[in-house]
Amino acid sequence: MTEIQLGKSEVGAVLDCLTTEMKRWLLPRIYESVTSRVIGSGTSLLKALLIISADQTGVKESQIVRHISARMHAPLAASFKAWYDSWRIAPEETFTARNGIPFLIYDYGKKDLAMSIFLDFIVQGKPGLAMTRKSSPAFENLRSPDIRVVHVQKQLGRLSARTGSPAQDVPFIRVVKNHLQVNGSSIVLVDCLDYLKAVNGFQAAFVALSQVADIVSDVKGILIVSVRPASFEEAELSLLESTMEVLGRRNRANSGSQSASAIPWGASPA
Repeated sequence: MTEIQLGKSEVGAVLDCLTTEMKRWLLPRIYESVTSRVIGSGTSLLKALLIISADQTGVKESQIVRHISARMHAPLAASFKAWYDSWRIAPEETFTARNGIPFLIYDYGKKDLAMSIFLDFIVQGKPGLAMTRKSSPAFENLRSPDIRVVHVQKQLGRLSARTGSPAQDVPFIRVVKNHLQVNGSSIVLVDCLDYLKAVNGFQAAFVALSQVADIVSDVKGILIVSVRPASFEEAELSLLESTMEVLGRRNRANSGSQSASAIPWGASPA
């Protein structure tokens, strides 16, 4: 498909919109650093800034296009999206958020869809909490006071409450509850379920996740759970799928053991 041409004034208007949003998303030093190295004009400059925006925020390029299009007058938005589609034709993964509904997303290591969706909500202005074992440059680059990244390790990964304490006194659950009490409806990413299982066993991890889902639902937030199938038994994945809405399909060749003895209550490792 031949690339559609945008008029000079259209390119200028789109660039104004994109750079305005980039300044809002990124820390000033990051914005100045990345844009100062861009050479070019017209659609060449526009392409470069779209690529940089996606790289620095961790949000998919197509989601950035949809986001800034929503801030344009309809004729300009239509021209911009038509140009973008003619430049980059690729199937898009769609995600329709429904407050209070937990989502399960499988991570096969090729692209981090869960992280991309999380960051897309952040740049749209929704408060966010990421409970993760990963580090992402996008977390350091984003200019948002309403995003909190908690690296789950050691004590935070242990899901046993003190004797006589309620279940929600577990540190992991308390972090989520406290964030929601302060920020209200938020996007919450749990990207450490395999670690929680390894430390506590699947039953304890599943119960804690269920409590987190209830807390997020109570404030009409959005819970996204990223799961690496190889870390779980077939029966465990089936149980997770029965309690959450699955985005995408599971590649069963990459899931854990499928033996008849597999049950969704794995023992904690020695």
